[in-house]
Amino acid sequence: MHDKCVRSLADGFWAAMIGGRDAGPLLEARVTTLRNGQVVIPEERVDPHAHHPALARALQAYLDGETVPELTAGDHVAHAEVPLLVTPLKGTGRARDKGREHPAVLLLTPADDTDERFNRIVCMRGNRMTITEQRPRDLPLGTMPFQAVLLAGYATGRTGEDVDLAEAFLRASEPPEHDRWDRTEELTTSYERGALSRIKEFRHGIDKAARSLAVRREATRTGGPSVLRELLTLEADTTPGAGPRRTQSFPTVRTLSAHLEDTGAWNVTVTLKLPDADDPWLLTPVAKFDVRSGGRPTIDWSLLVGSESCRAEDGHIIVEPGVRTAVFTGVTDPATHPVKGAFARLAIDILQSRKGAA
Repeated sequence: MHDKCVRSLADGFWAAMIGGRDAGPLLEARVTTLRNGQVVIPEERVDPHAHHPALARALQAYLDGETVPELTAGDHVAHAEVPLLVTPLKGTGRARDKGREHPAVLLLTPADDTDERFNRIVCMRGNRMTITEQRPRDLPLGTMPFQAVLLAGYATGRTGEDVDLAEAFLRASEPPEHDRWDRTEELTTSYERGALSRIKEFRHGIDKAARSLAVRREATRTGGPSVLRELLTLEADTTPGAGPRRTQSFPTVRTLSAHLEDTGAWNVTVTLKLPDADDPWLLTPVAKFDVRSGGRPTIDWSLLVGSESCRAEDGHIIVEPGVRTAVFTGVTDPATHPVKGAFARLAIDILQSRKGAA
């Protein structure tokens, strides 16, 4: 119970527990366990840096004014502005008035090695009140694992009319659960036509900014998995008279389709687009359940089948040199599902091993 209380406080209020150079944290939490008035577990201060190191690092850098426009080191925090166009309230706008622009702030940093959930954006407003999490769509294969924070309205720490308008606008787009920004009765009745479109554009802009910051990185990190280090090493052609070797690109997911079978298994078909290469590609598809809370549990494949353009061996997909498009199909094993397949979204991670290993 003590550990659960500490963890819940850290998960729900980590952002409010972080202070900057000019101001302390908005909240401090300590947990002590007693039985019949006797201390069983001494007082423990909830430390957001211990429970969410990457997210805490991102917000701390922003509050201290130490963010950078582009990631160049493993502990850096990159920032970008994401415009939110606030639609005028009904009866207050002028003709053809599209509204007031509010620059929200996106913070992105490499994920910590201990993070079970990554490649997510924690969106917040107000006194750093977390509203929702979203995963950027269409992330290129090989994108570094990251954590990101989106600050809007009062959460930016700024003042001004645009901040007040953005805070009220986003608040109007939240249901009573305060768990997303979407269509609500208050939004459609209080704001001029187009308010929902502005919310959707804002979400798309968040994804776009995250993709830009994540793929632009050319960071140098010590250590790390050997496979990753080898993939980030550019080999020079030492043949006499040879020109500079072209930088190798990596496979990307072109399309993905999935359906739930009567047995409860997920049936997934993935189409890969591959660059021209001299060696085989060895890819490992990993199926996970994207549950509402906690880490994403990994589930097993009951069947993994390649097509004419690739083959499946020992849980890997092997693509021969020169193949530019490959398709494979996987069926999950319902016996390894922590919950019924219909109760969770399926996430597919495609891990890339060294070329030539096949």
